Amino acid sequence: MRRTLQAASGPAIPVIRMDNETAAPAAATAANRRPASTHAGWLLRSPGADSAPQSRSAALTPAGLRALLFAAYVALIAIRIPGVLSGRLWAEDGFFLVDAIRLPWWQALLQPHTGYLDIVASGTMVLAARLVALEDAPLVSLTLSLCIQALPGLILATGGIRSMRNPWYLAGALLILATLPLAEEVWLSPITSQYHLIVAVALVLAAEPARGWTRRLHRMVLLLAPFAGPGPSLLLPLFVLRAMRECCWERVGQALAISLGTLVQMAVLLSHPVAQRDFGLAPDLLLVVVAIKHILVPMLFRPETIALANPLMRAWLDNPWSAWPLLAMAGSIGVLTVFGAAAWHSRSQAASWLFAAAVVTMVLSYAGSLGPKDALLGILFGQRYYAAPQMLFGLTLIAIASAASLPGRLLAGGFAVWLIAIGIAGFGPPDPMMANGPDWREQVAAWRSDPGHRLALWPSNFTIALPAAPARADAQLALATANQ
Repeated sequence: MRRTLQAASGPAIPVIRMDNETAAPAAATAANRRPASTHAGWLLRSPGADSAPQSRSAALTPAGLRALLFAAYVALIAIRIPGVLSGRLWAEDGFFLVDAIRLPWWQALLQPHTGYLDIVASGTMVLAARLVALEDAPLVSLTLSLCIQALPGLILATGGIRSMRNPWYLAGALLILATLPLAEEVWLSPITSQYHLIVAVALVLAAEPARGWTRRLHRMVLLLAPFAGPGPSLLLPLFVLRAMRECCWERVGQALAISLGTLVQMAVLLSHPVAQRDFGLAPDLLLVVVAIKHILVPMLFRPETIALANPLMRAWLDNPWSAWPLLAMAGSIGVLTVFGAAAWHSRSQAASWLFAAAVVTMVLSYAGSLGPKDALLGILFGQRYYAAPQMLFGLTLIAIASAASLPGRLLAGGFAVWLIAIGIAGFGPPDPMMANGPDWREQVAAWRSDPGHRLALWPSNFTIALPAAPARADAQLALATANQ
């Protein structure tokens, strides 16, 4: 094993030699000691990368790739409506801002609107009214809304659902969330954050019990979500059902966490009834709404959707039991039945729970919606009620594809890819009512010059009146002046 080399005019140099029997196992052991990240990095390596050590060192780890996909997801959220990046307040956001300026912070935080608490919206405006000048209040709103809207993607990117840790399925799931058609009403606004929290809560329901900081993230979502509105609380029965089925203390803890806010929200809802909100929906109307909002809208391009949805709406209004509405009802029942059976019989538990969450949210959201129920037949009305269920239906397809055999993977994956293609096609210029609105800084400047000026919000038919204040005052000084 050991021999020496004698140089012509120097000392002997010892050399260690290994024979073939010793060298082969050592080489195999060294090859098997590659970092784990290189085994999962095949998505990024070229076929000849194994012979190039520098390529292996440059490959992303699975965690790094998920982080990159999450960053791209956040960027897509931010750029979907470019006009909001300069700052805007959307509709009822302004009412929360007025409360934040006129009331003590704790009273503004707990002030109900449309019959329920929304601490995300009220807390955002309390911070905006006290931390920045009035001109910059929409930037606080934009930043916090982006953080809330990114939560479903964060839960997916941290590996909440095991079958979606594969980069391809994760990318598909994030695109389903970021490119949902006709969802501009719920985009980057505090008052619509509850609809993204519904999706986040459903993902916690479908995910495996987590550990470490991921478990703390899930618990934070369950504790916060019910205080943003009644939507996330609709999923409480499913948490109780899963805890009973699995007899798991972590599931029991999740059910208790979401129960706390749900009880508070129920008390507020019962003590602050709203005349425009009545709970209930005729089954025939529900099925036609499902056909329009959950079959036509996500499966067809905008012109084709309008060409079919408008005649269907008029036909139902004329006679709910005529041929077109009956065909739409039968189509809704058939699609939901086949979809539910596929989710139930798939090898993914996540698919079953995501589908159940989608159906429960869809039915109860439409049943409890504000305004006339037949208005839900319009493709532009009630986007806030359609968004969360449709996101969950899309995620169900991804979950089915990720755990199915090859035929099921091709079928479910094909539908998911088509949904993404429709979403990307509609990702361009948003609806004009959602794309632009009054310039907030110009509105504030006009109010500082004329304290009686009502500030116009997005959409432009929403206006608010702020307390009178000197022209150079900010929002806090306006409150102090009003109190004097």
